[in-house]
Amino acid sequence: SGCGKSTTLYMISGLQKPTSGRIFFGEDDVTELSTEHRGIGLVFQNYALYPHLTVRQNILFPLQNLRGKDKLPKEVMEEKIRKLRREAIERDFEECQNAVPATDANAYLKKKGVHAVAGLRQGADGELIIPLQDSLGNHRGSQRIYTDGSKHFAKDCDAAGSFFKVEGTTDTIGFAEGLATALTIFEVLGCTVYMSCGASNLKAVSSSVSDKHPDSRLVFFADNDIDNNAGNIGIIKAREAAHAAGAAVVYPTSPDGESSVDWNDLFVKYGPEVVFDQITAGLQQGQFTKVPADFELRECGERPGLYLRATEK
Repeated sequence: SGCGKSTTLYMISGLQKPTSGRIFFGEDDVTELSTEHRGIGLVFQNYALYPHLTVRQNILFPLQNLRGKDKLPKEVMEEKIRKLRREAIERDFEECQNAVPATDANAYLKKKGVHAVAGLRQGADGELIIPLQDSLGNHRGSQRIYTDGSKHFAKDCDAAGSFFKVEGTTDTIGFAEGLATALTIFEVLGCTVYMSCGASNLKAVSSSVSDKHPDSRLVFFADNDIDNNAGNIGIIKAREAAHAAGAAVVYPTSPDGESSVDWNDLFVKYGPEVVFDQITAGLQQGQFTKVPADFELRECGERPGLYLRATEK
């Protein structure tokens, strides 16, 4: 309302000095006392984080600046951080468990033309909830995709190295940065796909799970971010991860050859046959990697797939 509430709080905390008058805490005149010695915290109506600090550093900052008898040992501050994260992840796990299983009627899945799979949940407002786990099966948080298409991680979600696993056949193990791509690859090939929630997380995810699949062929199904001013991040990060894992990389191409495209874009616009044909061509051409000779395409039940061919020893 402009009556000076915020200005008063700023003066009490020492962020601003009064043009006249004095400020007392009880009988103590603190008008000239510096901010860090007043022992006052200020919570803004629109909270703010320091952009140059990590989430952990932002949480630690006020604890590290406590003075006098309130000052905490480093190990106590670290334990407070760990406790807050554990509690947040536990709450998120309960929310995921209490949410209903997602169905094919989910708005996001319908838009992407893919089916719901085991593990996906749906919130009260129709948002798709994607529980994330680490290689040991521990819940690490979740990602939510809302009806407007926006994506957000749950509070204190530990996304690094975490994934959502689409269970399928295991002759080939796929890696994809987003859910729509992961579900598209499963629809077309029927293989198991790990969704990493971002291209930059592909390497961490594949490093943590590749040892679980020693007899499987690993394939990274990259996004083709040709229009990205920062570079083709989808292919660059998939290539880095594939190099570390000794895997193959395939990426889609738009018919116009110019626009950025992912595998789901291709799936929705042109159908599963085009997706399968481009995967086949990409593997045969060895996009960014040479595909071993023991790799072949063949039919498996109702779904085509990518499988290892038995070799004579």
